[in-house]
Amino acid sequence: MPLATPAGREADFETRLRGELERWTAVTPAMLHSIDEKGLLISVSDAWLAKLGYARAEVLGRRSSDFLTAESREHAVRDVLPEFFRSGRCDNVQYQMVCKDGSVIDVLLSAVLEGGSQGCGRTSRAVITDVTALKQTRRQLAESEARYRGLVEDQSELISLASPEGRLRYVNHAYASFFGKQPEEMVGQDLFDLVPPDGRPALVDHLRRVCAARHSVAVENQVVMANGEKRWLAWTNRAVTDGDGRVTAIHSVGRDIEERVRAERLLRESETRFRFLAENSSDIISLLARDGTRLYVSPACRALTGYSPEEMQTMRTGDSTHPDDVERVLQVLANDTGQSTVTYRMGRKDGSYVWVETSCKPVEIDGRNDVRLAIVRDIDERVRAEQRLQESESRYRFLAENSADLIILVGQDGKRVYVSPACEKMLGFTPEEMLAVNTRDAIHPEDVERVLTNIPSDEAMRANPAISYRMRRKDGSYVWVETTGRPVDIQGNQWLVVVRDIEQRRLAEQRLKDSEARYRLLADNSSDMVFQLDHELVRRYVSPACREVLGYQPEEMIGIKPVSMAHPQDAARLALVFETLMKGHADRQSIINRIRHRNGNWIWAEAQFRALKDPETGATTGIIGALRDISVRKAVEDELAEANRRLKTLAGQDGLTGLANRRAFDEALAKEHRRSKREKKALSLVMIDVDRFKVFNDRYGHPAGDDCLRRVAAAIAETALRPGDVSARYGGEEFAVLLPDTDEAGAAVIAERILQAVRGLKIRHEGNANGLVTISAGVASLASAEFDGKPATLIQNADRALYGAKDSGRNAVIRASAVAPSRVVTSPAVTSRPRQPATKRRR
Repeated sequence: MPLATPAGREADFETRLRGELERWTAVTPAMLHSIDEKGLLISVSDAWLAKLGYARAEVLGRRSSDFLTAESREHAVRDVLPEFFRSGRCDNVQYQMVCKDGSVIDVLLSAVLEGGSQGCGRTSRAVITDVTALKQTRRQLAESEARYRGLVEDQSELISLASPEGRLRYVNHAYASFFGKQPEEMVGQDLFDLVPPDGRPALVDHLRRVCAARHSVAVENQVVMANGEKRWLAWTNRAVTDGDGRVTAIHSVGRDIEERVRAERLLRESETRFRFLAENSSDIISLLARDGTRLYVSPACRALTGYSPEEMQTMRTGDSTHPDDVERVLQVLANDTGQSTVTYRMGRKDGSYVWVETSCKPVEIDGRNDVRLAIVRDIDERVRAEQRLQESESRYRFLAENSADLIILVGQDGKRVYVSPACEKMLGFTPEEMLAVNTRDAIHPEDVERVLTNIPSDEAMRANPAISYRMRRKDGSYVWVETTGRPVDIQGNQWLVVVRDIEQRRLAEQRLKDSEARYRLLADNSSDMVFQLDHELVRRYVSPACREVLGYQPEEMIGIKPVSMAHPQDAARLALVFETLMKGHADRQSIINRIRHRNGNWIWAEAQFRALKDPETGATTGIIGALRDISVRKAVEDELAEANRRLKTLAGQDGLTGLANRRAFDEALAKEHRRSKREKKALSLVMIDVDRFKVFNDRYGHPAGDDCLRRVAAAIAETALRPGDVSARYGGEEFAVLLPDTDEAGAAVIAERILQAVRGLKIRHEGNANGLVTISAGVASLASAEFDGKPATLIQNADRALYGAKDSGRNAVIRASAVAPSRVVTSPAVTSRPRQPATKRRR
């Protein structure tokens, strides 16, 4: 036998290789492709083609890099492919691939290079994973982590948790520092010991109101400092309840408002500024050892699992994980190399389980490098959306509001290590830009020395806990801010700084000396439109935010009544709100209504109102309000409601014919049976079966059979047109038409019309007697005297009538009253032969 030449061996190897690749890609459900040494595609899997939308002939022979975005293509050609052909493999390379329709997906590509023997060409096998959803989830997680970092335990507000009787259970560092103590010294102390004697009856009444309410309750009161000094604090309190609705604690967020109260007292004004701060994250934040032991668990665990943080710390991760998920979860959490995310079921204290998503990554804390930071998010709504749409999750989690304050982590050299996203709104810089700005460069030259001499020491910050100065914006202008800071041990000695925009407060304080009382009102959120109405409900002051909210200049809106700008359908409700406030029936009111924008469009707005009282007489003299545009939010809510409506519709619709499905028919039958029984009206049912449909399917094929059923269904729907009529696909080739308030004779007329309509379709059926598709129909009715039975009685009688139509030769309508009595069910006690599937019992 002659020896094969090298060229022959190479051709033979090439043929066998391509055959193996074709078999390999034909049987796998994964996204796979293979390229040769030139980078040309020689094989792709069906999943690859399906994901990108191409036909195989369109891609084979093209460069694999042709299907990447420009950036990914440059990365592949410059970095990945040369190294790949050098080393023979690549793992988890991040690319962006372009589908045929132009859309872009994120993928991870891993590949190995296989060389032919005796110098034959080399080829690769690559596995591609679509990680678009994962990338999006990680971006959302990163944004969430940036929002909530530092809000768990390092807030400047006074945070406490007390028993319903007023006994402190927890205070944060700011709370204890305010009273000159350590947190542990204050735990167990009575709240009544912290207020003046004359303020204690009011505190008793306030605690009672907080426990009775199911929302936050705001209050301002005086407290007694360690040195005997009295200071005013503003509190936002909320009752914490258990699963049975019993109040277990009172959560309080406080802020020192002594300076504000003093200014208001000097100006004889009784205004209260509302502060809503987010303190509790709805996510559980925990620190885990490598063996699953919990070193720390945030208080959010109470809402999610029912366990206290102390109880959670005694449990390992595996103890609180569903048995079916334990092995998978522990494998993911054991990853020491980077961030990992896992979805699983976590056990609640009551024995039930909740779906959660845990993101875990290694961190170094107190010199330990075996610790992982885990953020556990409740995704039960997402996983069980269809089952949980009608349930409220308010009792399971407290919603944290976004802080408008800028949170910064500063190194010893004055450079920022971390900047929260609030900087973009406050200063115009992105967080990345702020990281590159030195602290000295961000402060007004006249304030630099004063600020920097107060920041470097804890003693200086204790003496001056809040520093006010001017901070430079990106556009070169300056904004007045108030900064509080404290040293923290994060990767060495660093400073946690909280910066608050006080520009409006500074301007207001300056204007207070020579302006009228109405110009003392400041909006907590600069995007809200603040206004004042006199006793005739005419605007006397409007903040500049009206330009963005409604498109008007402030002076254009002064002298106009708000009701005149409200939508005609909302004007009466708005007038009633004003009347309630002016008559003293309520001090505060809120409303969501439509208001005409200057451009002629209607926008949805949310307004908060408060009655202005005469300090001497207590009579209502006017109203102040804050208004914000919620059109986007309202549109989202409307879209969600519409999506729910469409989902409900699709749940009751047969996918092939578009008629109601069996589930929707059963519900309609039960409902109409009850209504007919209650109103003593007749209820009829027509059961329809396509004659010799199995023969039709066998002769013409299932696609033709499906088309036949769709056309028959359309004929039925076009005949039963009354609003209350229900046309449904009962099963296989069998249909049912429910006819409320219709006797047997009327139902027979409609059935005959349907029979004629189907016959008029002239669908060819050589296996049927007359060569066309026909139907048989059975008609049954329940009169008012026959409603002692169940809905099944009506179905069984119509079914027996349908058997009669089949027995009579098909292509006929038979009434149940015309069938022999032994075939008609008059009572649920009458037995009948078991129903068989439609495709087996009727041909």
